[in-house]
Amino acid sequence: AFTGATPQAFGQSNLVVWRVNGTSGSSSASTNSVASGIVATAITFGSGVSAYGISGTLNAIGFNQTSAADALTYGDYFEFTAAPAANQSLSFSALNSLLYRTTNGPERAGWYWNRDNYAAALASTNSVSTNAGGAALNVSFSTNGITSATTFRVVVSRSIAISSGTFAIAATGGTNENPALTGTVTLRSAASLAWDGGLGSGSWTAYDATNANQANWNGNNTPIDGDTLVFAGTTQTNTTNN
Repeated sequence: AFTGATPQAFGQSNLVVWRVNGTSGSSSASTNSVASGIVATAITFGSGVSAYGISGTLNAIGFNQTSAADALTYGDYFEFTAAPAANQSLSFSALNSLLYRTTNGPERAGWYWNRDNYAAALASTNSVSTNAGGAALNVSFSTNGITSATTFRVVVSRSIAISSGTFAIAATGGTNENPALTGTVTLRSAASLAWDGGLGSGSWTAYDATNANQANWNGNNTPIDGDTLVFAGTTQTNTTNN
């Protein structure tokens, strides 16, 4: 057994902040800061829309669906994924964003996530702002102990089926950063881990945060001090203690 591990929770703060200022004409916004213990992707577009250049925003054109369900089906959304690093769990507290549209742009938007297969909006509006600085659409959570990847989508639709105007995630005034995902990261306590070879390699420490099988041990963890390790089953029986 490994020895000496104790659980540790890090303070509530920004888990991830993305930078959208300076992304005019780009199809993605990279992370500006990522807390220890979390892995996050850039914000990218769904397949139904394409980049459009407006300063200070991550902006797209091509939104022409009249329901959120159709917008999900045809790729009229922006998305990102956040996942815990090895042996960590996430608790989300808020997702903060500023949304903007041009005069003829789509007026409906909502934040959804894959944890319910995008079934219900976490927060939504039928009147996306046309003010240059955008208006807030924020989500509050009481979701704890997340150990798998979570994909968030801001799904965009309109009341009339036309294809004009644009939609954007705008930058927070004065900081040039937006949106932000807040919460806490917690390191797990020691446990009994059983080898299952789920990641498809023989490595003890291999970990892929966004994979359905994140590691080669049950619970999608990797060994830490204090763990008791159990080898059973017939998958990936040749292992490497690395």
